[in-house]
Amino acid sequence: MSESQDPPPEVLRNLDVISRLDQAPLVEITGIVDEGLGGIRVGGCSQLTALWKLLPWRVGDEAVSSKPLRVRKLVNDAEFSRLGDLLARGSIVKLQARLIDEAEMDHATALLEKVLATDCEDPALESAAEEIQPCQMYQDEQFGEFYLEPGGVAVAADVEWNGQEITLFLPAQKDAILPAAAQARRLWADSPQWDQRAREFATVRLLPLKNTTWLESNEPPIAAEDFGKRLGLESLEVTDTGEFAFVFDDDGMFQEHLIVVRGTLEQGFSEAELAG
Repeated sequence: MSESQDPPPEVLRNLDVISRLDQAPLVEITGIVDEGLGGIRVGGCSQLTALWKLLPWRVGDEAVSSKPLRVRKLVNDAEFSRLGDLLARGSIVKLQARLIDEAEMDHATALLEKVLATDCEDPALESAAEEIQPCQMYQDEQFGEFYLEPGGVAVAADVEWNGQEITLFLPAQKDAILPAAAQARRLWADSPQWDQRAREFATVRLLPLKNTTWLESNEPPIAAEDFGKRLGLESLEVTDTGEFAFVFDDDGMFQEHLIVVRGTLEQGFSEAELAG
């Protein structure tokens, strides 16, 4: 039997925050829907966890926060559909929710109690959103338009990879973005093989952790051939020196955490880990 592995510290912190949400203070939050509604269903459960992100946002009339706020709620299919109609990306919504916002976390977390209003007006939020709005900085013949985001990252959305659309991240520094794009082209030139190898590497490294530590009640162990197929590639990060990171959605296998598989073009894969 494979040796059990402990979850990374950041995963434990996230799980601790989620476990405390029921007892968190109930506040009124106004924010801009930065990412529309998504959902995670574990196994054959009749309910699913609805997830979306607000950025920027604020509590009541307090100062605007530019830290991402991830909002969640356990819902049935009908409730999920209604939330999808209410949470249009880019709209300003007002929520009643239980909030945990701790300095050591890179995002805040909230548990929705009620949607109070949609299509709101809030000049302070709109002004803050304009300040963090990405600006176009580079046009690539293969990957399209790159936009600058906070933290010195260049982002291209809806880039085709192995028959699907993902997001590509490159370093935004002037002397790094062109070499990084060239390194990315090396990955794209053999995308089917790199995609398969990333999934196989994640399976070898993380399947024992799933089957010994992360199984839900009455959930059967996951077979190796199924683990990789369940991973949904969300993005690729590539540097000018040929380092890369495949970022996968976990399909609920690790309670909604991302799976990051790292390596280099020259030496192959080296690390697979859970991220917040």
